[in-house]
Amino acid sequence: MNISTYRLLKLTADEKIVRKQDRSSFIISVAENGYAKTLAFDYLDENWNELLELFRSSSYTLSNLLLKTSDSFNTNYELQRVLEFRRKHADLASASNAIVQVIENVNTNINWMNKNSKKILDWLNENAARS
Repeated sequence: MNISTYRLLKLTADEKIVRKQDRSSFIISVAENGYAKTLAFDYLDENWNELLELFRSSSYTLSNLLLKTSDSFNTNYELQRVLEFRRKHADLASASNAIVQVIENVNTNINWMNKNSKKILDWLNENAARS
């Protein structure tokens, strides 16, 4: 875990540092970094109840947070984390449709990886050897 990135995410709760209306954008910006996406999902999971209260009236914000922090998940481990998130957070409010979409996306990504990763690795190994 990148401690400084996680501390930065925790600072979003302080409205003296990050305005309430900018908090979701900040979390999503962290999630756009492939290395920090897991941290952003961890933060979302650990702070869901607080974020739910903050953004309950904004159906788009909660869904967007959930979708953006998990959009590149492509392993069974990550699927289990999403399923656990759904089990743990019974109140998904306006994000209840988004969690279904996230699960579908992760399953699609897993299937794609299972079908194509060996082909891609073989191609890379073959073509990298030519350079």
